[in-house]
Amino acid sequence: MCDENKEDSKGSDNDIEDLGSDCDSDDSSRARRKKYPIFKLLKDMSNYKWEVGTYFTTKEDFKEAIVTYAVHSGRDLSCSREYHVKLLKTKWLSKRLQNSLKTNPRMKLKDIKEKVQKRWNVGVNKTKAIRDRFAARDMVDGSFLGDYTRVYDYAHELLRSNPISTCKVGVQPAQEGSDVQNLHFKRLYICLAACKESFKLSRHFIGLDGCFLKGLCGGQILASIGRDPNDQMLPIAFAVVESENKDSWTWFLELLIDDLGGREECLTYTFISDQQNV
Repeated sequence: MCDENKEDSKGSDNDIEDLGSDCDSDDSSRARRKKYPIFKLLKDMSNYKWEVGTYFTTKEDFKEAIVTYAVHSGRDLSCSREYHVKLLKTKWLSKRLQNSLKTNPRMKLKDIKEKVQKRWNVGVNKTKAIRDRFAARDMVDGSFLGDYTRVYDYAHELLRSNPISTCKVGVQPAQEGSDVQNLHFKRLYICLAACKESFKLSRHFIGLDGCFLKGLCGGQILASIGRDPNDQMLPIAFAVVESENKDSWTWFLELLIDDLGGREECLTYTFISDQQNV
């Protein structure tokens, strides 16, 4: 009996030892397991401390981090700082120039070179500056072109928020013989109700003029201006058209006359223009 109890006790001791060793191995594996940080692009990467095991969600995030660090630190991933960083590519720099080109569409090449030198203390040559400006303009103008697909949404929202206003959208086929559903923007006419009613209480003098739209899409704005009861400038209606010609002016004035009460009512109005041929 005593021997059996001793054997049982030895067996139980071995079991305890085995359980203990398992727990120790789990604890040690947890201790060795390291939680790698997820990379976050900083506004200033010049003094970023790289850490082994940093996790990047995509390959593009990793490439963006490398290029941004190289430009901000000016080291081109080498020991010494360099003025001309090879990793400074058109794709990276054009993204940083978008806001500048939105505020200043006529941004010059020397302005781009000065901006890069002042902000990151690196240099770009004339050829690279030209490519960067073209790429940035494509990004900016591309968003402008995409907005034309939502012109109907804009018109409906304008009429919803400004009842009794007038908003007319003119479209045309992209090419002759193309699908009827494939339409391109041509013209837009807007006359806000508040401006229209304010003009009816003012002196019936209307100034007509047009001006160019500078940008990728081009076109012109046709406008009719009056004076409000406080003798201040009052925009009555305006239109965005493809060009200033007889057809576009006729389309604009016919809509304006309808908004102001019709032809009979407008016979009492005085229209002033710069006497251009159109």
